[in-house]
Amino acid sequence: MVNTNLHLIISGFSGKMGKCIRTLLADTSAHIYDAHHCLGDCLQPLVWVDFSSSNAFEQILENVRKKACPLIMGTTGLSKAQMRQLVWLSKRQAVVYDSNFSVGANILKKLVCQAGVALKNFSVTIFEAHHGAKKDQPSGTAKSLRQVLLSEQRKQIPILSLRGGGIRGEHSVIFSGMDEILSLKHEVLDRKVFAQGALYAVEWIMRKKPSHGLFNMQDVLEA
Repeated sequence: MVNTNLHLIISGFSGKMGKCIRTLLADTSAHIYDAHHCLGDCLQPLVWVDFSSSNAFEQILENVRKKACPLIMGTTGLSKAQMRQLVWLSKRQAVVYDSNFSVGANILKKLVCQAGVALKNFSVTIFEAHHGAKKDQPSGTAKSLRQVLLSEQRKQIPILSLRGGGIRGEHSVIFSGMDEILSLKHEVLDRKVFAQGALYAVEWIMRKKPSHGLFNMQDVLEA
């Protein structure tokens, strides 16, 4: 249930994710603002949601800092320097950042971690596929899956990427042994799952009300 007193600012308001979030909130009493037209005062409680572009990152962080509000960010393709800026902001304000807000993709991370521990002698390959307009390659989710495995396996893990058509998002992790293969796969059928996850994060951060900290969807789901 969405907080009826919620005032939500969305950067990427007219983008695919912005439209999904607005559709999910259409029958609620939540107040939704376009970040481009809402730089003045807004009523509290206020949360900023960003699914826009890494090119707008610095301006968004500056506006969020001025608002002193929590930030839910799913923009991928951030540089190391931009991630350092996000960490800096999180020491002053609450931030939920994740490359993938889908519940299923985050369960995949847990399963991959368990498999990585149990199958240390298996070789591992990650495959990801997205629509042709996706700019970052490999995807942020593929990188995070690899990071989970590197912490367990401590070896190089290749990522194979495909861009084409209207693929909404597919990630597979293949564990190959001498006599058996284990494949773990998550596929998005509708991008509204990302919007739903972002709204879970909004509700979580409003209930938890942390004054600062850098969180992810694992934190949200564990709650």
